[in-house]
This record gives sequence, structure tokens and C-alpha cells, in this order.
Amino acid sequence: MKIRKVHRRKRYRYNVNRKALNRKHKSTGKIKDPFLKTLWEDRKKPRTNFKEMGLSVNPNKTIAIPNYRAERLKLTKFINGFVEEEMTEEELLPLKPKRGEVVGQLEELAKEKADSKLREKEEITMAISREYEDYGIVIALGSLQHSEKKEIAMAISGEYDDYGIAIALFVASGSTLPKGVVQHLIYFLDKYQFNYKAMVMDRRNHYQWTWKQFRSKIKQFMSIPEQFNKYLLKKNLPINEKLPWPEYESDSEWK
Repeated sequence: MKIRKVHRRKRYRYNVNRKALNRKHKSTGKIKDPFLKTLWEDRKKPRTNFKEMGLSVNPNKTIAIPNYRAERLKLTKFINGFVEEEMTEEELLPLKPKRGEVVGQLEELAKEKADSKLREKEEITMAISREYEDYGIVIALGSLQHSEKKEIAMAISGEYDDYGIAIALFVASGSTLPKGVVQHLIYFLDKYQFNYKAMVMDRRNHYQWTWKQFRSKIKQFMSIPEQFNKYLLKKNLPINEKLPWPEYESDSEWK
């Protein structure tokens, strides 16, 4: 006996607005760009619209991967005397778009925006550096050493966050650890302090770190004062002093 395919029973959804659904399927969405909006033709497909404007929907197809097999075949034909008609210089020239010069306008607009943003950032940075020269904070170079200078710079960075100027990056001694990794390390430090081999056996060692990996991660965490000092303050521990924790079968954490 032949086994029949089991088909799912079709149900009509009465709660769906068919008119709105059809409108949604047919629409191409809101076109925010003013140049594209003026030249866009709703009756044509998005692919056709892009092609006629001189734009590409899929750059992988527009600039295809070189086909070495076709090139070798062409070369063998040329060697054996089966030469095809070569294209003229006019045919080799890139085709001009049928509708408007959208590419040039978009490039100019992007360049203007980038230049204006860069100019604005430079002006603000120069203004801040002039304003805070007395504190010895050089925002352009950002080589800060004392905690007082760091606090001032952090306050300035919060003040100018809207402009995208990350002054805190100049203050930081190096790259910071992700928040999740910091929380993970804090859990192990609270529970085991510097007992790395006990950390390995913990059930929350999801990443299967070895004791040497734990040691290097904790060393890295301790070398970032922006993150480690917060932890010390939270635990009421002394800053820039040797911690009162015993170490097990490892070299000293404090040089």
C-alpha cells in the first residue's frame, strides 16, 4: 500500500485585513533619499529602477568574480586562430544611466556630510583642549597619568557625548574588557580570590578556561584601572596597593 503524504489542514484567517496585506506586498516602502524619490517609478520593479539610475542591487553580480576558465578558453581560441570580433572602444565604455545622475549626487552628499562632521569634531576638540589646557589635558594626544586628570577628562567626555567625541578613549590605558567578561571574573575573584586551580573546578567555568587562562584574564582585568578600580571601591579594598589575598601555586600578581 502506497503511503500518502500528510497535508496540513488549511485554515482561513478571518482576522487578517486582506486589503492592507496586498497594499503592503505591492509597496516598495518609503524612499527617504530625495534624489531617488524624484526619479523612482512605482510601476517598475526595484531592480529595474536601480539599473536605470546606474545603481546596483547586488554588487557581487555587478562586479563578478573573475572566471579564469572562460579567460583560458578565450586565449586558446586566440592561439588556434578562432578569433572573435573585438569590441570597439565605444562599446567598452561604461553605459550611462537612463534616469538622472544619482550616483554623482549621492557621492557629493556623502562627502559633504563627512566633511562637515569631521570639521565639527575638530572645532569642538580644539575648543575643549584650549578650555582645559590649565589641567594639562592634551585631548589630541591624550597621555594622562594622574587620577585627578582622569576624572576631569571623564567629566568632559560625558559633556560632549552627543558630538561623538570619545575623550574617554584617550584617557584609557588600553582596551577595556567586555562587561560580561568583567562580571564573570568578578564572580571568581569574590569566591576564590587568587586560587586559580579552584576556579577551574567551579561549575560556572562555562568557557573551560585553564588556571593559566584565568590568571592571564585576571591580570588583564587588574591592568585596566578604569574597570578594576570600580571593583575595588565597591568592595572597600585599597587602590594601588597589594591586595590582602593569599596566592596559590602562582607567581605574584603585583610587580
